[in-house]
Parts: sequence; C-alpha cells; structure tokens
Amino acid sequence: TIHLLSDIELDAPIELTKSIIIDGTKPGMSGRNGDGCYAIRAAGEYSDRVININGCCGEFPEKLDLQLKNVQIIALSGEPYTRAVSAYAVKNLHIELQNVRLACNYYALNLASENENVTIQIDRSKLEGLTAINIWSPIHAEISDSILIGSNSDACDADRGNSYAAIAVNQDGTGSVMTFQNDEIIAETATGNEQNIVNIHGVSYEPYELESVKNSIRFSDCKFSARDTIHDEPLIPMYSVEGAAELYVDGKAIFVSAAPDARVYAPLEPVAEKDEVYYGNLSLAVSNAKSGDKITLLSDVTEDVTIPAGKTITLDLNGKTLTNVKGHTIRNEGNLTITGKGTVDNVTHGKAPLYNTTTGTLTIENGTFTRSAEASTDADTGGGNSWYVLYNAGTVTIEDGDFRFSDKNNGLFSGLIVNGWPSPGENTDKVFAELTINGGTFTGGKITIKNDDYGRLTITDGTFIQPTDKYYCVLDWNEATIRGGV
Repeated sequence: TIHLLSDIELDAPIELTKSIIIDGTKPGMSGRNGDGCYAIRAAGEYSDRVININGCCGEFPEKLDLQLKNVQIIALSGEPYTRAVSAYAVKNLHIELQNVRLACNYYALNLASENENVTIQIDRSKLEGLTAINIWSPIHAEISDSILIGSNSDACDADRGNSYAAIAVNQDGTGSVMTFQNDEIIAETATGNEQNIVNIHGVSYEPYELESVKNSIRFSDCKFSARDTIHDEPLIPMYSVEGAAELYVDGKAIFVSAAPDARVYAPLEPVAEKDEVYYGNLSLAVSNAKSGDKITLLSDVTEDVTIPAGKTITLDLNGKTLTNVKGHTIRNEGNLTITGKGTVDNVTHGKAPLYNTTTGTLTIENGTFTRSAEASTDADTGGGNSWYVLYNAGTVTIEDGDFRFSDKNNGLFSGLIVNGWPSPGENTDKVFAELTINGGTFTGGKITIKNDDYGRLTITDGTFIQPTDKYYCVLDWNEATIRGGV
C-alpha cells in the first residue's frame, strides 16, 4: 500500500508489474469523485499514460490487483493521447476504484487488447476523457454511484459519427458484461459529431456462437445527458450497436440482437415496444419485427416510417402521435394494420400521413389522420404545403377513423383521400387500387373521396362531410359501389 502525503507530478508512467494499493486520502477531505484527494499528475513531454500495466514487460504474478482509493489520476497536459490507467496483455487483472477521479485527454480507463479475465469495480468515482471507459478486451465490470464523461472534440467523418462515446466496447472486447447502477453518464461534443453514451462494436463476422460472445450492458437508475458544448445546446442521448449485443435500461430491453451484421444508431429513450423489447425509434422496431408482430408506441414520435414488402405488422398508436420528418409519415409496402386511437400527422408539402403502394395492404381500425400544417387557400393555391391525407395504389380497408386536414384548414387544394392513379400512364403494370370504407368520418378536401383511374371503391358506411360549396364529396373516375353512409 502506498499512502500519498502530497500531490505528485510524474515525468514517466508508473509501470506496474505487481499488485498495489494507492491511497490518496488527504486530511480533512470530504466529498466524492476524488474531490479533495491528493493527485498523481502526468507532466513533462512523456505523458502517454499515468499508470501503465503492460503484460509483455516484466514478470507478473498469477493475479494482479490494482486498487485506487481517494485519489486523482490526472493526464491533461503534454501529448493529446493520454490514458489515466491503461492495461495491455495482462491475465487475471482486477481493478478497483473507490472515490477516484480519472481525467485525461483520451481514454480515462483503457482496457487494451489481449487482456484475459478482467474484473472491474468502480464506486463513487468520476472518469472523464474523450472516452471514459474504453474496452478492447472482454471484461466484467460493476460501476455504481459514479460520473462518466465522454467529451469529444475530434472531427467527425462523413456520416457525422465516429467510434467514440462515454463508454466504448470495441470488437476485441466482445463478450463483456457491464452493469451500471445510479450513475450519471454524459456525452459532450464540440464538433457536431455524434458522441454517444455507449458504443458497442462487437463481432460482426462468422464463425461465432453469437449468444455466448455477445456484449451485455445493463443500466439501472442512471441519468443520461448529451450536449453540444460549442452552442451550449442539449442533444438526445444516443447509443450505437454493431454486432451481437444486449442493452437494458431500467430492466427494459432497449436492444437485443444476435444478428452478426446488425448496426443500430438510436436514442436510449424508448419510443416503441415489441414483445417487451424497447426501441429508440420506430423504424428500428419495424426492421426487427417478424411478420405477425405488434408494435406499440410509447410516446409521441417524429419519424418517417416504411413498412417493407413481405412483412405483416400491427401498429398500435396507443393514443400517441406519429409525425413525419420530411417524407410520407407511413409508407406501406407490406401488410399493415393501424389501431390504438392515436394520430398520424404530416407537415410536409407533397407528402401524406398514409401512402400505400401497389404492394401494400393497409387496414385502418381507428385513429386520426391529419395534415396539421395544410396551407391551401383555394382550389388553385396550395400555399406551399398541401397534399392528400391518404393515397392508395394498393389495397386499403377502413373500418373507422377520423380523416381530415387540420382544425383550421379543411383542405382547399388537394383531395382528402385519393384511390388509384391521377396520372394513369404511370400505372405501367395496369394494377387496380382497391379501397373499401366500412366506417369513419371524412372531412374536407377539394374532393373528399376521389376514386381515380384504375380505382375500385366500395363504401358500406361512414360519415362524409364536404364543407366547401361547389367541391365534391365523392368523385368517381372508374368503378364505385356505394351501399351506405351519410
């Protein structure tokens, strides 16, 4: 055991080849995260690491224990690529931090490659760097009541991302198991890149028994935050996963996959749920869904969503609102049922809340479908933001629902629902669009229900309201059968 009696400045790393306890308790100190403790600082031209454990240099015991208590390990000067604590090619390594601050320009705690049987315990500590914990070897770690900060000033690549995060698990670290309890985890960026809370880049190639090598990370009662430090703006806390992994937040499976080629980038806050797996965006839930699955919204979502051909999905709006970003809110190429009495909205010119392609089969059980930013002013003026609420080139069945433009605009330039082909020459396969309306309320539009070329329309019930004089309620250009409705 080494007891510090003052701060220490080093001009070379501490090279460990045996177990040690370093205690930096200062008389009268109080607090946590290493505050008020004695410090060991890197200084001089050589400051690549403060504490270095290199299994290729020297003789090592069968097990090596490093315990840091009430101490600060600082590497913020000199070369930019500094590590506070780093280990390489060490067998049977145990690292324990109690009331410790690790601060550096690069990796605060670095578990490099070729380590074996590594265990880590961190309590009441603060780790800060480009990455707080960087993992290139499988580890088992328990982190509690601590603060982890990944502060990234590196230039980003073409897709605004890079490999850094507050917590980074790289390919050679696959098989790591980490639990976080009551921690605060912060991702900061100064260059507009996508600094994440956690990046998991596990194995993404064969042959592997994926269930046995996947990473497992579990957060309980943790606080996540992200910030653009240049503009002092909050960001959405994100995660990135590539390869086999499982990620849990407060008992909710945010991501579970054994797919060798999986790559996901999504918020940690779940917005959709499928079979007790929680997803940070709806598109991710759709891509992971199997035919017959039901996806439930957990909160309002702003996203463009495509249901792919060959997939059968039920979307439960659960009383929430789904709004587009710039495209059609829902583009259905598969078999989609919408239920849950929520709202599907679109705010973009030339785009619809619901767009059903020639391969799409869409069943609407209930819900509200709107264009809340509709700006049309008359039959000749779209106002820069107008289109249909529902366009169908495939098969649509409406059992119930409320279809309208907005509370302030009845839609004066575009039709509310269009079935078929406004430009029949584009229908090169000569397929028919089938629309069946068994109920619902349909309000406004230049034409409320337009059955266009190659359209087949059947109405058995429903309420159809055309509030504008000399506008059509139902207009048929092909085949229409009306048996009921008002």
